[in-house]
Amino acid sequence: MTKRNILTSMVIIAMLILVAIMTYLLFPVLRDVLQNVSDEAVMVEFIYSHGFRGVPVLLGMLILQVIVPFIPSPAIELLTGLCYGVWWGILINIVGIAMGNTLVFFAIRQSQSLLAPFFKKEHTHRSPLSIKNLSRLNNPERVVFFCFLIPAFPAGIAPYIFSQTKVPFHKYIVAVITGSIPSSFMATLLGDRLSQGNHETAIILGVILVLVVILVLIFKKQLMAFVFSTGE
Repeated sequence: MTKRNILTSMVIIAMLILVAIMTYLLFPVLRDVLQNVSDEAVMVEFIYSHGFRGVPVLLGMLILQVIVPFIPSPAIELLTGLCYGVWWGILINIVGIAMGNTLVFFAIRQSQSLLAPFFKKEHTHRSPLSIKNLSRLNNPERVVFFCFLIPAFPAGIAPYIFSQTKVPFHKYIVAVITGSIPSSFMATLLGDRLSQGNHETAIILGVILVLVVILVLIFKKQLMAFVFSTGE
């Protein structure tokens, strides 16, 4: 093996070890949070019970949900709002999302030479999100922005896909952060209102979010066409 292959192998092994450790440490926490998602008092008390470790626990869960995309990020973002209010909640959410995307982006990009055989079939795929199609865009970071901005768009797979394009990391992470702010604001605001017992406002916010998701699903083709036209 060449030195580059040895280095990339070490990167993959290190990432897998990190994922295993984070999963072992945080999965019980995440499980308890999701089991009590209908009772905000229990969730807040659960995080507070960790004392000063509450913020690192939330950051760890946010990083883990980037590494393991099937973990529901809105539930974690809402929890930060419940525990720390809107503004601190947004900061925690954005830092966690940025850290998770940075970790996955660099791990995949450094490991491209070893992972390339697994993505050969994908290059012939006609999906707009195929690596081949994304590589043709002049401004792929704009697509990243909309993936994180628009609910129901595939933000969870963004670092896995865009790390294999030529998008510069600094443009990618800026797009991730700016695109994540609106959804993070809504989730933390919802959590903050719930923590204050303002359930009427929380219900209104929840209904708005559901309506936005429904509209996105209805007009998904049109939105996809618009998103990719901005990246050309």
